[in-house]
Amino acid sequence: MKLDWWWPLQARLAREFRHDSRRETVALRMLQRMAHPSGELPRFTGRSVVVAGAGLRPNEVIPSGLLVAADGAVRACREQQRLPVLVVSDLDGYRDDLRWAISGGAALVVHGHGDNLAALGEWLPRLQPVAVTATRPAPGVKCWGGFTDGDRAVLAALRFGAHRVQLAGFRFDFVGPYSGRSRGRLKQQKLAWAQRILSAAARHYPALEF
Repeated sequence: MKLDWWWPLQARLAREFRHDSRRETVALRMLQRMAHPSGELPRFTGRSVVVAGAGLRPNEVIPSGLLVAADGAVRACREQQRLPVLVVSDLDGYRDDLRWAISGGAALVVHGHGDNLAALGEWLPRLQPVAVTATRPAPGVKCWGGFTDGDRAVLAALRFGAHRVQLAGFRFDFVGPYSGRSRGRLKQQKLAWAQRILSAAARHYPALEF
């Protein structure tokens, strides 16, 4: 999975959101030191995948199919008793729902960044993710691109070889009820970026229906 298209977007994100390079480096080192990825990464080669985002509306039925969930959307999956095979999280969602998914056999990918250092310190040793990601790759740490849990989940599905990626609960004009603590103007700004990222990804990956 080539990421030449991604790095210019990453640079723009860092400028717009004023990412602290020192904190990003701390997050990367925490991932390397504290995470001990266990289990196997899923393989979606030749398969259709549904990615559930936190913009799902209450009572909106998640389409059938192999399911990947972005952090807060795990709560919607749990309400519908739809166990995802993969969850992508930066640990700002609902922890009890993450535990539910993991206990049912879902693989977990945790993303570390400069704003979730405390959560990384508390939860990395407990959750045993199958992989950890950051804003740049390093030994033991992967990078598939992405900014929000939703677009990172989509890029993960593509990275794992999905033949077709269908989106559910991806809305960019309002903050969904499953978005956890994320609210306000900053969240709207992030949603606009998620839309921009997925639009760019769709130009490079025909498997993405967007």
